[in-house]
Amino acid sequence: MYKKILSVALASSLLFAERATAQSEIYPQHFDLSEVTLLDGPMKTMMETNDELLLKYDADRLMTPFIRQAGLSKNPSSKYNGWEEKHPNFPNWGGDAGFDLSGHVGGHYVSALALAYAATNDASMKARMKEKLDYCLNIMKDCQDAYKDDTKGRFHRWSASQSHLDRSL
Repeated sequence: MYKKILSVALASSLLFAERATAQSEIYPQHFDLSEVTLLDGPMKTMMETNDELLLKYDADRLMTPFIRQAGLSKNPSSKYNGWEEKHPNFPNWGGDAGFDLSGHVGGHYVSALALAYAATNDASMKARMKEKLDYCLNIMKDCQDAYKDDTKGRFHRWSASQSHLDRSL
């Protein structure tokens, strides 16, 4: 049985040897997540539970810091005008406590979606994750595009004397 599994694994790796993925480029010493299939058991159950949980997160609120920083939430000509009022930051992300995790958590969320997408073999789940991931990445692209004519970067407007709570652009 072990030889059969090893033979299948070897044949698969030879078939896909020419296929380069971002994960294998960054971590060449690791298996690609797509090369691992969990069998029924507690690990697969937890992966599926995590996948469902990721899809339940409020992506709009997680994207709010990016939209706010890009100045799109208060721009009347933007499709994101009024976004902050509809999708406020989570209060436990700081700001008044001397720290601010705005955007930090959203970045982790996008990374988690990408990793879960790479790990799942369930076509339906993969499609749902891709839809959520594309949604977030499209918002981030819109935010990036808001900077395209700003050669100095929006952060140059902040000075050491300004409060970190002053987010006016």
